[in-house]
Amino acid sequence: MKTIISTKPDEPNFQLFKNFPKSIYPVSGNRFLIPETINEDFLKSGYMLMQDGKVMARAALYDNPYLTFNGKKSWCIGNYEAVDDATAGSDLLRNMLSVARANGAEYVIGPMNGSTWDNYRFGTEQNQPDFFTEAVHHLYYNDHFLKAGFAVIAQYHSNISEIPTVFDPEIAKRDVDLANAGVVIRPINLSQYELELEKIHEFNSFAFGQNFLYTPITKGAFIKKYLPVKTLLNPGYTLIAEDADGAMIGYYLCMDDLFNQTQKSLIFKTLVRHPDPKWRGLGHVMGNRIYQKAILDGYETFIHPFIYNNGTSVNLSKDFSGRRLKNYVLYGKKIS
Repeated sequence: MKTIISTKPDEPNFQLFKNFPKSIYPVSGNRFLIPETINEDFLKSGYMLMQDGKVMARAALYDNPYLTFNGKKSWCIGNYEAVDDATAGSDLLRNMLSVARANGAEYVIGPMNGSTWDNYRFGTEQNQPDFFTEAVHHLYYNDHFLKAGFAVIAQYHSNISEIPTVFDPEIAKRDVDLANAGVVIRPINLSQYELELEKIHEFNSFAFGQNFLYTPITKGAFIKKYLPVKTLLNPGYTLIAEDADGAMIGYYLCMDDLFNQTQKSLIFKTLVRHPDPKWRGLGHVMGNRIYQKAILDGYETFIHPFIYNNGTSVNLSKDFSGRRLKNYVLYGKKIS
């Protein structure tokens, strides 16, 4: 007999919710190299579908008050894990859709662990090795969401490139032009890392505002989220750009692919630049500097992760010889 139970972090059976992934992934695999996060700021409840005393599927239901899709109040389902049983998975998802509808949601998006600041999207093929920062999950999760009536609302991809044989002279020229305009591109200052995070948070609030499904994050939550990242950053590959007055106009955050044990691989994790047209080309300039240093330091491959198919980073990746590595999707379902 199947039953669905709800749970929250302060309840005893929440540990069962947290421990379930250990039963469906190899303990020594990549799934557990990156700690799972549960966004308790937006968490409504965790849900588990049980059969004969065993968890068959689990997921968290989130009410992010800032999240909308096509003008509709949207909740999201994240932290999804399940055995290879599409009926059990889709039954759990349908139950959660009913809960969201009863609480006033008009649309549900998933997988999304509360916001785009957290893990979201499913990969659609697993013919390539996992890379660091990529969420590890079973491919059949896509079938569970589709069976529950979800449809694709956004597509993403990750690209990979090797060492370019020629660097674009136009990028070098733009680098000089920006320098003549007073732009300073500097490494992140890890000795004042928390202060740097405060500046980045303020800049993000402005620069990310028009991004697909963007919702704000408090300064405290942002700093808490990114403080642990400090140990993963090499200042030579995390650059901050400032205008002549010292105001931030962009940054590029990169880190090593810790999953790649056969070669030195660099992940171009996050690029953000000021939307003013006068700073056009800044992303190329910072990327060019990082590429040149990384090649001298012996890096062989470069990953451009999680590019929104309709976003501005598509051309940037192509300009640095990016070719398709993996594809991802995000699902949604109208419920009222």
